[in-house]
Amino acid sequence: MATPDHSPMCTGALAEKSELCSSTWNDQLDDGTTPSYTLVANLLSAYNLPFVRVPLTPDKLWALVLQSGAQAPLTLSFAYFGWLLARRDLPCLLMIFGQGISGIVCEFLKHVIQEPRPHLVIKGDYGMPSGHCNFMAYFTVFSLLNLYGRVHFHDNRWKHLLAGGLLLFTAVVAYSRIALRHHTVNQVMAGLLLGTTVALVYYFFIHYIVRPLGILDALMNHPLAEYIYLKDFSDNVPYIMEKEYLYHKSLSQGYLKSDKIQ
Repeated sequence: MATPDHSPMCTGALAEKSELCSSTWNDQLDDGTTPSYTLVANLLSAYNLPFVRVPLTPDKLWALVLQSGAQAPLTLSFAYFGWLLARRDLPCLLMIFGQGISGIVCEFLKHVIQEPRPHLVIKGDYGMPSGHCNFMAYFTVFSLLNLYGRVHFHDNRWKHLLAGGLLLFTAVVAYSRIALRHHTVNQVMAGLLLGTTVALVYYFFIHYIVRPLGILDALMNHPLAEYIYLKDFSDNVPYIMEKEYLYHKSLSQGYLKSDKIQ
């Protein structure tokens, strides 16, 4: 069985420009120095999570941008579950499930291909395809499909603005994987392709096979779904957030009026 190559390969304009290839996490520990991290990364490093081990030059603004890109999957994972707990939306639950499928496929391919990273960052881990890029590609493509296919705006320019932000964020994450020497260009491109493919297949499977068969309706009528207040307004209630806001506003005003009468 092949093992990851432990020899450093820090070459190219990206590595020189980023100035983040001077040492690895292990090198810094051996030298007795303490790497700089954001507050969140400091807290998470206590749990020995591999994705917070990012070499950082604190005086470089671009290094902060790259580190933010490196933490994107973690940040979005918290956002996922925050959204699910706050909104209890079926589309969010479906999106999380698809994200998990994409991640499992990515890890499976890594252990099948066994291509080493360009520079050792995480011992025993392989680099083909990039997990970060797979995560971001799935998140972005699935979000764009929902944004343009099922989300309603009074002004569609907001859709284009959100889409541009998602694509830009994904590009920053992809660039950071190369600049930090965590992946090669081919590994990054493979991750983007994998995430995009899974998002497309999963989205059309859910909305053009599963939904027409009534499986989602049966799920919504399950006692557990009713118990946790799971809802699915994505298909039949346009401008749902606006209508919820107006409803709660009228409800609160009604309570205020009743208090004044009493």
